[in-house]
Amino acid sequence: MHINEEANSKFGAYIGGKILILPCGKGSNGWASHFYSASVAGHEPTAWVIEKLDSRCAACIVELGIPAVVETEEEACKIIHDGEYIRVDGNHGTVEILRRAE
Repeated sequence: MHINEEANSKFGAYIGGKILILPCGKGSNGWASHFYSASVAGHEPTAWVIEKLDSRCAACIVELGIPAVVETEEEACKIIHDGEYIRVDGNHGTVEILRRAE
């Protein structure tokens, strides 16, 4: 599955096996079904970090069973950058930056 919104700065990027850092869900509740379809096809993300939880994001988390940290205290989208190695612990609600991007 690739990001297919042309206005997105990550347009065309492949999300399978990646940790997705999102401010929130976008669009209709069909948003979650796209991630479900990607999962069935073997292209699901490895984990989620979501700043603001909404019904679309919650549906993805429950449906896919992928580790997630939500309702972050800080703006994860501004703190975590492409190419960084991070660890997401959904059980404890923590995100750890292991190696910064160069």
